[in-house]
Amino acid sequence: MSRKEYNPSISMIRLLAMMLIISCHICQYYDSEWAWWLNIGVQIFFILSGFLYGGKEIKEPIKWLGRQFKKILIRYYIFLLIAIGLYIIFAPNILSIGSIISSFFCVGVIKGIGHLWFVGYILFCYLITPYLSQLSSYLDKININRSIFIVLSLICICSVIGVLTHSYFRPGRIMCYIAGFFISYFYKRAGGGVIYVCLLLSFVLAALTNIVFCFMKYFKGLSMNGILSNITDYSHLSLGLFITLGLMIILRKIKDIYILKISDKYSYEIYLVHQLFILSPFTLMGISDYVSLNIVFTLLAIIISGFLLHVLSTSILSFNGLGLFKRRHP
Repeated sequence: MSRKEYNPSISMIRLLAMMLIISCHICQYYDSEWAWWLNIGVQIFFILSGFLYGGKEIKEPIKWLGRQFKKILIRYYIFLLIAIGLYIIFAPNILSIGSIISSFFCVGVIKGIGHLWFVGYILFCYLITPYLSQLSSYLDKININRSIFIVLSLICICSVIGVLTHSYFRPGRIMCYIAGFFISYFYKRAGGGVIYVCLLLSFVLAALTNIVFCFMKYFKGLSMNGILSNITDYSHLSLGLFITLGLMIILRKIKDIYILKISDKYSYEIYLVHQLFILSPFTLMGISDYVSLNIVFTLLAIIISGFLLHVLSTSILSFNGLGLFKRRHP
C-alpha cells in the first residue's frame, strides 16, 4: 500500500499472519498436530493481497504486472541463489536438476524450503488480477444481486476445474486471493455490511469444512493427500477468511505503531528466509538441548537474515548501472 492508503489494521493482520506461519513451521519441526491448525497464515496473506487490489482499475496491465513481478522475483531469486549455493556446499545430495529448474520457474520447490511455493502462487494471482479488474468493471454496470451470482458461479466453476485438472496451482489457495478481491469490491460498492455478512458466511463454511476435515483425518484416519488435499485447502481457506474478516472488525480502530512499519518493510524477506532455519538441513532448532533457546536463536537468525536480504535486494533494485531497475524521472 502507498502511505496515502496505509491501514494499520491490515498491517497488524499481516504481522499476525507472519507469526502464524513461523509458529506453524516450528510446530512442524516438532511434529506437533498444532502445525495443521496454525497453517492458515499464508491463506491470510492471499486474502489480504486480494482485498487490497479489489475494485481497483488497472489501466496499464503490462506495466502493472512488470512492477509486481519485479517486486516479488528479484528478492526471491537472490534468496534462491544463496540457498542453492548453501545446498551445493553442505547438502548436495538433496538437490536435483529438476528441483532447481522448477524453483527458478516457480512451479516447484527444493526440499527443506518448500514454503517457496507461495511465490509461484502469488505471481499467478497477479497474472489474473487484470482480468478480475475487468470483470469488476463489468459488474459495475449490473445490479448487485446479479453481480454476486456471477462471482459465486465463477468461483465454483474455477474450483471444480482446478480440482479436476490436478494443476500445480491448487484452487483452494488461489481462491483465497479471489475471495479477498471480490469481498473488497463489494465492500467498496455496498458498504461495511458486506464484511459482516461475509464473516457470518465464512464462519458457517469454516465449521462445515473443518468438521469434514476432522472426520476424515481423525476418525477415518485418512491421509489428506492427493484429491483429499483440496478438503484441507478449503477448510484453511474458510477458516483463514473467517479470522481475517474478524480481525478486520476487531482491529479497525487500531492505532499506528512503529512495529507495524517494520513488519511491512521486512515481512516478505522474513517469509523467504524463515524456513531455511527451521525445516531445512541448516535448521537451528536442534542447536542446543534447550527448546526455548533454540527458538530464540532461530528467530534471531530469521530476523537478521531477513534484514540482510532486504538490504541486498534493495541495493540491486536501485542499481542503475544498466538502467534496468531504477525508475527514471523526467
